[in-house]
Amino acid sequence: NKVDMGEDSWEMKFNELVKYKELTGNTLVHQKHPKLGDWVKWQRKMYDIKAKCMTEERIRRLNELGFVWRVRGKRGKGLQKEEALKGAREAWKAAREKRRSTGDEMGPINLA
Repeated sequence: NKVDMGEDSWEMKFNELVKYKELTGNTLVHQKHPKLGDWVKWQRKMYDIKAKCMTEERIRRLNELGFVWRVRGKRGKGLQKEEALKGAREAWKAAREKRRSTGDEMGPINLA
């Protein structure tokens, strides 16, 4: 499952991350998130290996957004994980309220 892509696709995923942050207050996307999980994981990996596709411009933009490059401490758990869980709960609540306000109680939840 290759996640690296051209500039247009990167921009599209970056914009999805911006929306995610607006909804949750952070960029701590769970790796199993259906739209962003693999992409965020790939950004971290490309940053770690200093890949050509991870340009200074991309790094700058992700930093300005508050992107978290390291999510695990020595024990693999910690504050960042708690923040991600809190953000996910808040996103769920916001999506549920959005459904209620539109009268679509039974429809699928769309976090985007």
